Amino acid sequence: RPPPTPRMRPRVRSAPTKSMAKLGESLAGRDLEILEVLSRRVRMLSLDQVARTWWGSTRNATTNATRRLAVLERRGLLRRMPAMVHELPGLEEPLLTWRPGDRTPDLPAIAYRLERRWSSPLRPVVLVAATREVGSWLGGGGGRKPRESELSHDLGLAALYLRFRGREPG
Repeated sequence: RPPPTPRMRPRVRSAPTKSMAKLGESLAGRDLEILEVLSRRVRMLSLDQVARTWWGSTRNATTNATRRLAVLERRGLLRRMPAMVHELPGLEEPLLTWRPGDRTPDLPAIAYRLERRWSSPLRPVVLVAATREVGSWLGGGGGRKPRESELSHDLGLAALYLRFRGREPG
């Protein structure tokens, strides 16, 4: 029998190293909160989302967030990456709510509205994501580079998460 190919091997997450645990002791509460959100709640956040959520009360929120995220990146805890994404659509209410027993909704019309939501031009953003090591350390995910087709959608999910979390204004 041939040895297993890389695709056949199960992915095993390594246990957190002592160095990672020691590093965690030197992090601020805000740092740990950001890393926990990135490894256990959402796949990525934009720099703007991080700045508004964790530095929103400071005068230079984006500058402060950029500096701190750079430190976390140098420590190998997260990755910053440039990307092109669509402007997020208004996410004020669901486009459809349905329960068993309700009339069958007009699904093609809903699909059309959903598709049209992503018609805005692409704009540059800086994204942040947890590293695989942080995911292992905090018992979550991390490390996989997002696919281009997922970027705008995942930022929309992150915006909803932050809103429901009660930290992001608006």
